[in-house]
Amino acid sequence: MAREAPQPDTEHRPTIAGQAVVEVNYSENSHVRGIITLDANGVYRVRTEFWDTGDWEVAGVAYWGHAHLGTFADTLDNARTLCREAMAATAAS
Repeated sequence: MAREAPQPDTEHRPTIAGQAVVEVNYSENSHVRGIITLDANGVYRVRTEFWDTGDWEVAGVAYWGHAHLGTFADTLDNARTLCREAMAATAAS
């Protein structure tokens, strides 16, 4: 009998080279997360990831997979808005 895939790892704090992680936000079911970072030039960046269990039955692996990369913002408030929008788009796909 196959084991059930694990729930999303919300304890894992992402690290992104050359950027400071400012916030990590999770969808209601925690299967999508939005990450807001700040780079050395003062630019906020937004990315989203999804909890990928596609290889669970074969390899026993679940991980945070990249969904959306590359949105930039000039303020944290704008980054939060863009993050919510990107998370909703990721959850819908």
